[in-house]
Amino acid sequence: MFGLYIPRDEVELLTQDYALFKNLTFVQPQTLSYFHWIVHTIKLSARNEVFRFLGLHRNQIGPINNSNLSTEITAPIIYPREFTGLKNKVRIVSFMMSAADMLDICYGLRKDNWEDSIWLYQRLIEKAKIKSIREFLDKKGETFYNNIIVALPDNVQFRDASGAVKSIDDIGYLESNCSLLMQKEMNSVCVIDGQHRIFAHYESGANSKQEERISALRKQLHLLVTGLVFPKEMTEAERAKMQSEISLDINSNAKAVPPSILLQINRINNPIADESIAQMVLEHLNKRGVFRKLFQLSSLDIAPIKTASIVKFALRYLVTLTPKEGRQSLLEYWDGDRDLLFEKDSTAIKQYVEFCANALGT
Repeated sequence: MFGLYIPRDEVELLTQDYALFKNLTFVQPQTLSYFHWIVHTIKLSARNEVFRFLGLHRNQIGPINNSNLSTEITAPIIYPREFTGLKNKVRIVSFMMSAADMLDICYGLRKDNWEDSIWLYQRLIEKAKIKSIREFLDKKGETFYNNIIVALPDNVQFRDASGAVKSIDDIGYLESNCSLLMQKEMNSVCVIDGQHRIFAHYESGANSKQEERISALRKQLHLLVTGLVFPKEMTEAERAKMQSEISLDINSNAKAVPPSILLQINRINNPIADESIAQMVLEHLNKRGVFRKLFQLSSLDIAPIKTASIVKFALRYLVTLTPKEGRQSLLEYWDGDRDLLFEKDSTAIKQYVEFCANALGT
């Protein structure tokens, strides 16, 4: 048995002071604020981190279900050392795991959390980002194409085609007919990159349509995972250094998508959207007349006028197919087939774009 003590103000205690209260866990105000943030962001899926703070393991919580204490992942890709270029005996394994299982066993090393450790480097989970990804999951119902990066526990094992259980040191080359064996122990897999993609599958506990759909997706969708297996003799400092460097490399080299690329992607997805038509009109204007070669349509162009702001804040309203009440667009004066245009017929779109370009370029 143990108790929790939550003081109103920070309590300054020395190590020997804590020894006097072995059955008492102190929850300092900063720690309480952190857990409030996490619980508010990922709801019931924050429980495993609370258990980690309390130093609890799965067998100390609720009834033990032996049939659910381990997982066997078929067809992992186990990379030989010569394929990775790593000189520190770290091995790499790629596999797929359900979001539900990953939520059940993963944890992060967030620098703002409750741990008194210098090996913390991850940013705090962003509520807005979690919300956005969760809405994507709810709408699309699809898994992510890019890999989650994690550090696997030391006791990970593999079963070969004959049924023999081996350590990763016993597997030397690409294996296509084996299984990865891993205990379903909570807080055993450290997330290096991808915590938002994982925790967007969180269990909300709410009686809502979204939670109903996400609940099914948690078990159905499998995440692509790249796992690092550290040599057992590798120190905590060496592991943390490598993990933080990987995280830094991924996040510092990530480049925001330029507005021009976003316009092009949206144009592919919906060619009759306001901004899509406006972009096509600009391309026509740039080929002839008074606007010839004035618009910067490519990063290679040296043209004086950039297009993203023109499209977003002006031209889209002139060419829109759905003007706001009380307003008009060039569609009002076009005598083409509107039904075909709204059906996204390529010929009708081309004709309307040419009409708009002629109207604006003369």
